[in-house]
Amino acid sequence: MMAPLATEETLRQNCGDQHRLTYVALTRAVHQSVVWWAPMVHSGAFKTGLARMLFNNDPELSAGAKVDVGLTPPLELLASRFTDSIASDVIQVVEVQAPDVSQSGAGSHGGDGAALDGRSLSAATLDRELDRETFRWSYSSLQKKISSSKNADVEGDPTDSRSEDSRAQDELLVSPSSDSDKPADLAAAELTAQQAEAQGWNNPSPYLGLGGGIPFGNLVHELFENLDFTAKNLEEEIKQELLKLTYHQVTAEQLEKLPQVLANTMRTPFGSQFGELSLNTLEASDHLDELDFNLALAQQQPVSASQIGKVIRKHLDSDDPFAKWADRLATGLGHIKLQGYLSGSIDLTLRYTVDGQQKYSVVDYKTNQLSPRDQVGSLLDYHPAELPKVMTHTHYALQALLYSVALHRYLRWRLPGYRPELHLGPVGYLFVRGMVGADTPVVIGGPHDGVRAGVFCWQPPVELIEELSTLLAGGQTQAVAS
Repeated sequence: MMAPLATEETLRQNCGDQHRLTYVALTRAVHQSVVWWAPMVHSGAFKTGLARMLFNNDPELSAGAKVDVGLTPPLELLASRFTDSIASDVIQVVEVQAPDVSQSGAGSHGGDGAALDGRSLSAATLDRELDRETFRWSYSSLQKKISSSKNADVEGDPTDSRSEDSRAQDELLVSPSSDSDKPADLAAAELTAQQAEAQGWNNPSPYLGLGGGIPFGNLVHELFENLDFTAKNLEEEIKQELLKLTYHQVTAEQLEKLPQVLANTMRTPFGSQFGELSLNTLEASDHLDELDFNLALAQQQPVSASQIGKVIRKHLDSDDPFAKWADRLATGLGHIKLQGYLSGSIDLTLRYTVDGQQKYSVVDYKTNQLSPRDQVGSLLDYHPAELPKVMTHTHYALQALLYSVALHRYLRWRLPGYRPELHLGPVGYLFVRGMVGADTPVVIGGPHDGVRAGVFCWQPPVELIEELSTLLAGGQTQAVAS
């Protein structure tokens, strides 16, 4: 049992909640509010916030006490309390008569299915075809559909709602049977064991032991969303933001270590395609956080995932790291139909300049743990040669294209003189666990020359973005027609 003081405090707070809820309910209507109240003695009807408002104006009435209306019928008491409002027709008080159930003991209808007026009751008949294809889609919901049918070892976040892609809700869980749990390949990275050691690829990620999963991802995303990237004392800025996130249950170890670890991530350059930008160089005027979008999809004819795959494959060379993934998308997923709306939230939308040309890019933060489960792993797991596997295995490549279409349409609408071949920059996926500041390993030579661990950068063909935008809007494209 609760102590008397605790009980009284609980009742007091509940009473306050009742009053606030009643106030909100009665002040949100634009034209009319209809309030029902019945004098049900044993249901607590005389203890509600509504009963206090209707029948009692004593602010000293103790919390949890039953409103005493005396011997006066409630309807008469209401008429006397709200005389002026009733007279001016601001309030109408109507007594609702109980139905006559004398003809049946079953309430509103008889036990044999007969209504009170003698008519027979029957099930309603649906005389129209239901629209079963129009939804509010997101990358997460589309990915779940694809994975459930073709790739059972990848699952979307089980807590994610269909329309929610914000923050870490689009970061996927990868099961132990997936390729992502195979050790990083030195041959794929074109490294010898000696080179990997000398260049720092064997170093563990400093994020080790500091959290994981969707909650940790949301914490990092919210920090990046609220931080002043250019703060002079970045570590202190991060610490102060962590102290504000009380509902994330920041641990003492996180409070001690994350400020330095995250600051180092923010100081890691994205690479030459972004003009060596890093998060800590971004002025507030040059980026948008969590840019939400809702795009209308083809209204007349649904778009299939296989059509999307055909358009993607049309614009990729055979040796492109995404070519085989596009083939799978084009040939095996025709049953997934898209119609309605596509919604999403872009983590970071950038404006920057490279070689004198202003550009705009989609950037997504990923806190995924790419090291094999039950192993410490190393920064080699975040080698640029490894990241295309992650991008296709989780269908992040599809997310990158859908978000690029959203940015393309946004710029077409908002940027005077917009030319996608000039203004639409590469997509950046930042796997933050591999980005460790000055000590981040850099690829030397080969196709990934100069690219740092944890940074995935891709410039989709402009023609692909334009044709995909046309397809999603309901237009016919050559790839689809063929």
